[in-house]
Amino acid sequence: MADENQAPSPDVSQTKLCQHCNAAVPEDDLFCPECGMTIGQ
Repeated sequence: MADENQAPSPDVSQTKLCQHCNAAVPEDDLFCPECGMTIGQ
């Protein structure tokens, strides 16, 4: 089993990439925490 506590980044299955700045954003976020733009679906 992998030690998930060692992973500094969020689970990939729970994130998406911002179309504007390419930052990882949680799936349930409507706005990117990096650039503040609305995440399109």
